[in-house]
Amino acid sequence: MYLIYYALVFSLFAIPKDNRYIWLSLTVLCLLLKCNIYFFDVASTARYIIRASLVFIFGIILLNKFTKASCYQSFILLLFLLSYAALAFDVMNNKNTLIYNDFEAVIYGLVACQFAGFLPKVWNIANNIYTNLSVSRKNNKLVEEL
Repeated sequence: MYLIYYALVFSLFAIPKDNRYIWLSLTVLCLLLKCNIYFFDVASTARYIIRASLVFIFGIILLNKFTKASCYQSFILLLFLLSYAALAFDVMNNKNTLIYNDFEAVIYGLVACQFAGFLPKVWNIANNIYTNLSVSRKNNKLVEEL
């Protein structure tokens, strides 16, 4: 269910026109990953191959429009792939050496890093509001002095 919530939040991030391509791509990725859960059994190898393939493909898609934000999100998707590989290594060896016990925490941490990619946009919005307010106050003072 959490993938649908992530898709909703990513789609809300896509409302401003800046970086809409990135946020809509991540929305579609989350929805496809959710569909992957429904179509394949937990023990199915195809489920994990398709999941890793989707993450790889969307990482490449994000790099098609090369910006700082798309590169950042693509790097986070690369870290997802590395965590999938570490989990596969642990499952293959029947050991909990790399990531097996903390896989869920790692994935949630990477999703938090994806959301952190929206913080520069929030900073710019807040900075513009503050600048507009301070400019309007200065103009009011100049009018009062005249």
